[in-house]
Amino acid sequence: MNIFESAKQNDVKAIMLYMDNGGDINAKNDLYLTLLMVASLNGCYDAAKLLVDAGADPDAQSDDDGATALMEATGRGFIEIVRLLIEAHANIDLKEKLNGFSALLGATVTGQRDIVRFLIESGADVNSRANQGGTALMIASARGYDDIVRLLIDANADVNAKEEQAGWTALVGAEQGGHPRTVEILREAMARAEKGDSTPEDNTARRTKPLKINLGDVQEVTLESIVENRTSMIIIQESKSDLVTPNLARQAIEAKQHEQRADSLAQSREFKEAAEEYKRAIEIAPYEDEILYMSLGGVLSELREFTESLEDLEIASAINPLNEDVARNLGICRMNAGKT
Repeated sequence: MNIFESAKQNDVKAIMLYMDNGGDINAKNDLYLTLLMVASLNGCYDAAKLLVDAGADPDAQSDDDGATALMEATGRGFIEIVRLLIEAHANIDLKEKLNGFSALLGATVTGQRDIVRFLIESGADVNSRANQGGTALMIASARGYDDIVRLLIDANADVNAKEEQAGWTALVGAEQGGHPRTVEILREAMARAEKGDSTPEDNTARRTKPLKINLGDVQEVTLESIVENRTSMIIIQESKSDLVTPNLARQAIEAKQHEQRADSLAQSREFKEAAEEYKRAIEIAPYEDEILYMSLGGVLSELREFTESLEDLEIASAINPLNEDVARNLGICRMNAGKT
């Protein structure tokens, strides 16, 4: 039997014999698919796990469309294989070539609610765009997938994002698709977003993150270990705990790098550039950190953008009301805002 047929049939013994004889586990067939891709798209968990444990590349892409094993599994609803690949440190935001779809976009197209939820919890970029500028929220809205729409909105998907060619938003897609309940959900979210700009509780809700703990307080060497070992770790902070996957750890490291650049820029009094770096850190971080919001509020105050500064400092206070530095800066900002 052809080894790729063995992967399709979940024939673990044949795959083990192939590997014992020195077979290339990352070889591709005539359709440009690796063994792991074949196992994943056919829902063959045992074969996929054997290949992953043997070191098969989870990010190998098909030569024609750029699809990966993760994309194949998400689109077909094989959530256990999706979990396996995420645990193997598959790049969750990698995109295929034809449409520029990430795994999240692909799962949304086929209405895979549970997989969408899992990908969001694993740190997938909810605002990732396809080649034409479409987002997962636009796709879900146009198809009337209300449960997925809610998941994406709760994960802070941009309800006002526009598709590049026609300028469509998620709301336009829902209206054109004839989904009145979806339209209602989106209108409510847009109203909350607009009203929430001056309401700290709503702002905090709009910035819902996958993690309850603050990885900003975790040593970078711990996060690097999670990434390098491709192994998730439960991290406990006071009464909170979270399972930190390699993807979440990688995002945390990237957020810390933006924060460090922002701190350096702020020390050089390059406040505009520092503000952009802090905003990027907040966007990327899979956790809420009052220090990031406080720092952003501080540089915005230096730029005399007191209204926006006040909003960010109020968010910082909502995240941690006991932080005395946040409370002091918030008080100063309120006084300055009252003078303008």
